[in-house]
Amino acid sequence: TMNTIQTIMNSTGASADQVKAKLKTLDDYADKTVYSTADMFNNIYKFTNAGIDLDTATKAMIGIANATADAGQGAQQASMAYYNLAQSLSTGYLTTIDYKSLNLANIVTKDMKQAFADTAIAAGTLKKKGEGLYQAGKKTYNLQQLFSEGLSEQWATADVIMKVFGEYGDETTKLGQRAYKAATEVKTYTAMMESLKATAGTGWKRTWELI
Repeated sequence: TMNTIQTIMNSTGASADQVKAKLKTLDDYADKTVYSTADMFNNIYKFTNAGIDLDTATKAMIGIANATADAGQGAQQASMAYYNLAQSLSTGYLTTIDYKSLNLANIVTKDMKQAFADTAIAAGTLKKKGEGLYQAGKKTYNLQQLFSEGLSEQWATADVIMKVFGEYGDETTKLGQRAYKAATEVKTYTAMMESLKATAGTGWKRTWELI
Protein backbone atom coordinates (compact mmCIF):
# COMPACT_ATOMS: atom_id res chain seq x y z
CA THR A 1 0.00 0.00 0.00
CA MET A 2 2.82 2.41 0.82
CA ASN A 3 4.34 1.89 -2.63
CA THR A 4 0.94 2.58 -4.21
CA ILE A 5 0.52 5.78 -2.16
CA GLN A 6 4.01 7.03 -3.05
CA THR A 7 3.59 6.23 -6.75
CA ILE A 8 0.23 8.02 -6.93
CA MET A 9 1.65 11.03 -5.07
CA ASN A 10 4.49 11.19 -7.60
CA SER A 11 2.21 10.93 -10.64
CA THR A 12 -0.56 13.26 -9.46
CA GLY A 13 0.99 15.71 -7.03
CA ALA A 14 -1.66 14.75 -4.47
CA SER A 15 -0.81 14.67 -0.78
CA ALA A 16 -0.54 11.45 1.22
CA ASP A 17 -3.80 12.26 3.00
CA GLN A 18 -5.62 12.83 -0.31
CA VAL A 19 -4.37 9.52 -1.68
CA LYS A 20 -5.26 7.65 1.50
CA ALA A 21 -8.79 9.10 1.38
CA LYS A 22 -9.31 7.78 -2.16
CA LEU A 23 -7.87 4.38 -1.28
CA LYS A 24 -10.27 4.22 1.65
CA THR A 25 -13.12 4.89 -0.79
CA LEU A 26 -12.00 1.84 -2.78
CA ASP A 27 -11.51 -0.17 0.43
CA ASP A 28 -15.06 0.63 1.57
CA TYR A 29 -16.43 -0.33 -1.86
CA ALA A 30 -14.55 -3.65 -1.79
CA ASP A 31 -16.05 -4.47 1.60
CA LYS A 32 -19.54 -4.20 0.09
CA THR A 33 -18.81 -6.29 -3.00
CA VAL A 34 -16.98 -9.39 -4.21
CA TYR A 35 -14.27 -7.23 -5.79
CA SER A 36 -10.72 -7.07 -4.48
CA THR A 37 -9.10 -4.19 -2.65
CA ALA A 38 -5.70 -5.56 -3.69
CA ASP A 39 -6.64 -5.58 -7.39
CA MET A 40 -7.78 -1.97 -7.21
CA PHE A 41 -4.74 -0.84 -5.22
CA ASN A 42 -2.41 -2.71 -7.59
CA ASN A 43 -3.88 -1.02 -10.67
CA ILE A 44 -5.00 2.50 -9.76
CA TYR A 45 -1.45 3.85 -9.96
CA LYS A 46 -1.23 2.55 -13.55
CA PHE A 47 -4.16 4.83 -14.37
CA THR A 48 -2.61 7.87 -12.68
CA ASN A 49 0.72 7.09 -14.37
CA ALA A 50 -1.17 7.33 -17.67
CA GLY A 51 -2.14 10.89 -16.79
CA ILE A 52 -5.55 10.24 -15.23
CA ASP A 53 -6.31 12.46 -12.23
CA LEU A 54 -6.88 10.77 -8.88
CA ASP A 55 -10.62 11.49 -8.57
CA THR A 56 -11.32 10.19 -12.07
CA ALA A 57 -9.14 7.12 -11.55
CA THR A 58 -10.89 6.28 -8.28
CA LYS A 59 -14.33 6.50 -9.84
CA ALA A 60 -13.13 4.40 -12.79
CA MET A 61 -11.86 1.65 -10.47
CA ILE A 62 -15.35 1.36 -9.01
CA GLY A 63 -16.91 1.73 -12.46
CA ILE A 64 -14.89 -1.13 -13.93
CA ALA A 65 -15.92 -3.42 -11.07
CA ASN A 66 -19.55 -2.28 -11.43
CA ALA A 67 -19.45 -2.92 -15.18
CA THR A 68 -18.02 -6.38 -14.52
CA ALA A 69 -20.87 -7.06 -12.08
CA ASP A 70 -23.40 -5.74 -14.60
CA ALA A 71 -22.10 -8.39 -17.00
CA GLY A 72 -22.54 -11.06 -14.32
CA GLN A 73 -18.83 -11.63 -13.76
CA GLY A 74 -16.66 -11.73 -10.64
CA ALA A 75 -13.39 -10.59 -9.11
CA GLN A 76 -11.10 -12.52 -11.47
CA GLN A 77 -12.69 -10.93 -14.52
CA ALA A 78 -12.51 -7.48 -12.92
CA SER A 79 -8.79 -8.01 -12.34
CA MET A 80 -8.36 -8.77 -16.04
CA ALA A 81 -10.32 -5.64 -16.91
CA TYR A 82 -8.12 -3.42 -14.73
CA TYR A 83 -5.01 -4.85 -16.39
CA ASN A 84 -6.22 -4.55 -19.98
CA LEU A 85 -7.74 -1.10 -19.59
CA ALA A 86 -4.55 0.16 -17.93
CA GLN A 87 -2.64 -1.06 -20.99
CA SER A 88 -5.02 0.73 -23.34
CA LEU A 89 -4.81 3.94 -21.32
CA SER A 90 -1.02 3.89 -21.62
CA THR A 91 -1.49 3.50 -25.40
CA GLY A 92 -4.07 6.29 -25.53
CA TYR A 93 -7.05 4.33 -26.83
CA LEU A 94 -8.85 1.01 -26.45
CA THR A 95 -6.86 -1.44 -28.56
CA THR A 96 -8.28 -4.42 -30.40
CA ILE A 97 -6.11 -6.80 -28.33
CA ASP A 98 -7.31 -5.38 -25.02
CA TYR A 99 -10.93 -5.35 -26.21
CA LYS A 100 -10.68 -9.02 -27.19
CA SER A 101 -9.38 -9.85 -23.72
CA LEU A 102 -12.34 -8.04 -22.14
CA ASN A 103 -14.70 -9.82 -24.50
CA LEU A 104 -13.21 -13.24 -23.72
CA ALA A 105 -13.73 -12.49 -20.03
CA ASN A 106 -17.42 -11.91 -20.86
CA ILE A 107 -17.32 -8.37 -19.51
CA VAL A 108 -18.45 -6.61 -22.68
CA THR A 109 -22.22 -6.21 -22.96
CA LYS A 110 -24.35 -4.52 -25.61
CA ASP A 111 -25.03 -1.71 -23.15
CA MET A 112 -21.30 -1.19 -22.64
CA LYS A 113 -20.71 -1.04 -26.39
CA GLN A 114 -23.55 1.45 -26.75
CA ALA A 115 -22.15 3.55 -23.91
CA PHE A 116 -18.78 3.64 -25.67
CA ALA A 117 -20.35 4.62 -29.00
CA ASP A 118 -22.57 7.33 -27.48
CA THR A 119 -19.68 8.75 -25.45
CA ALA A 120 -17.39 8.80 -28.50
CA ILE A 121 -20.04 10.60 -30.56
CA ALA A 122 -20.36 13.24 -27.84
CA ALA A 123 -16.56 13.52 -27.74
CA GLY A 124 -16.37 13.93 -31.52
CA THR A 125 -14.18 10.89 -32.17
CA LEU A 126 -17.04 8.98 -33.82
CA LYS A 127 -19.88 10.00 -36.14
CA LYS A 128 -23.38 8.56 -36.25
CA LYS A 129 -24.31 7.66 -39.84
CA GLY A 130 -27.87 6.41 -39.42
CA GLU A 131 -29.73 3.94 -37.26
CA GLY A 132 -27.15 1.58 -35.77
CA LEU A 133 -24.35 2.80 -38.05
CA TYR A 134 -21.18 4.69 -37.11
CA GLN A 135 -18.30 6.24 -39.02
CA ALA A 136 -14.77 5.82 -37.70
CA GLY A 137 -12.10 7.17 -40.01
CA LYS A 138 -13.37 6.70 -43.56
CA LYS A 139 -15.36 3.52 -42.91
CA THR A 140 -18.88 2.87 -41.64
CA TYR A 141 -19.57 0.11 -39.13
CA ASN A 142 -22.47 -1.36 -37.23
CA LEU A 143 -22.10 -1.56 -33.44
CA GLN A 144 -20.51 -5.02 -33.45
CA GLN A 145 -18.10 -4.18 -36.28
CA LEU A 146 -17.15 -0.96 -34.54
CA PHE A 147 -15.40 -3.08 -31.93
CA SER A 148 -14.37 -6.15 -33.91
CA GLU A 149 -12.94 -4.14 -36.83
CA GLY A 150 -12.97 -0.41 -36.10
CA LEU A 151 -10.94 0.08 -32.91
CA SER A 152 -7.76 0.55 -34.95
CA GLU A 153 -9.22 3.93 -35.96
CA GLN A 154 -8.54 4.97 -32.34
CA TRP A 155 -12.01 6.41 -31.75
CA ALA A 156 -12.26 4.88 -28.24
CA THR A 157 -9.75 7.31 -26.73
CA ALA A 158 -8.49 7.31 -23.15
CA ASP A 159 -10.92 10.13 -22.43
CA VAL A 160 -13.82 8.07 -23.81
CA ILE A 161 -12.75 5.05 -21.73
CA MET A 162 -12.66 7.09 -18.55
CA LYS A 163 -16.02 8.74 -19.19
CA VAL A 164 -17.71 5.38 -19.83
CA PHE A 165 -16.40 3.80 -16.65
CA GLY A 166 -16.99 7.03 -14.79
CA GLU A 167 -20.65 6.62 -15.68
CA TYR A 168 -20.63 3.03 -14.43
CA GLY A 169 -19.08 4.30 -11.20
CA ASP A 170 -21.61 7.09 -10.71
CA GLU A 171 -24.63 6.14 -8.60
CA THR A 172 -26.59 9.12 -9.94
CA THR A 173 -26.75 7.73 -13.51
CA LYS A 174 -29.21 5.05 -14.62
CA LEU A 175 -26.37 2.80 -15.77
CA GLY A 176 -24.36 3.41 -12.61
CA GLN A 177 -27.31 2.68 -10.32
CA ARG A 178 -28.02 -0.62 -12.02
CA ALA A 179 -24.37 -1.67 -12.09
CA TYR A 180 -23.74 -0.65 -8.48
CA LYS A 181 -26.75 -2.69 -7.39
CA ALA A 182 -25.38 -5.69 -9.29
CA ALA A 183 -21.99 -5.27 -7.59
CA THR A 184 -23.34 -5.00 -4.06
CA GLU A 185 -25.86 -7.83 -4.20
CA VAL A 186 -24.16 -11.04 -3.11
CA LYS A 187 -26.28 -13.66 -4.87
CA THR A 188 -24.44 -16.94 -4.45
CA TYR A 189 -22.62 -18.79 -1.69
CA THR A 190 -19.35 -18.52 -3.61
CA ALA A 191 -19.75 -14.78 -4.04
CA MET A 192 -20.62 -14.46 -0.36
CA MET A 193 -17.44 -16.29 0.64
CA GLU A 194 -15.35 -14.08 -1.67
CA SER A 195 -16.93 -11.02 -0.09
CA LEU A 196 -16.18 -12.32 3.41
CA LYS A 197 -12.57 -13.02 2.45
CA ALA A 198 -12.23 -9.50 1.04
CA THR A 199 -13.61 -8.05 4.27
CA ALA A 200 -11.26 -10.23 6.34
CA GLY A 201 -8.32 -9.17 4.19
CA THR A 202 -9.17 -5.54 4.76
CA GLY A 203 -9.33 -6.15 8.52
CA TRP A 204 -5.92 -7.80 8.59
CA LYS A 205 -4.44 -5.00 6.49
CA ARG A 206 -5.69 -2.43 9.01
CA THR A 207 -4.37 -4.57 11.89
CA TRP A 208 -0.88 -4.67 10.39
CA GLU A 209 -0.98 -0.93 9.74
CA LEU A 210 -1.78 -0.37 13.44
CA ILE A 211 1.03 -2.71 14.47
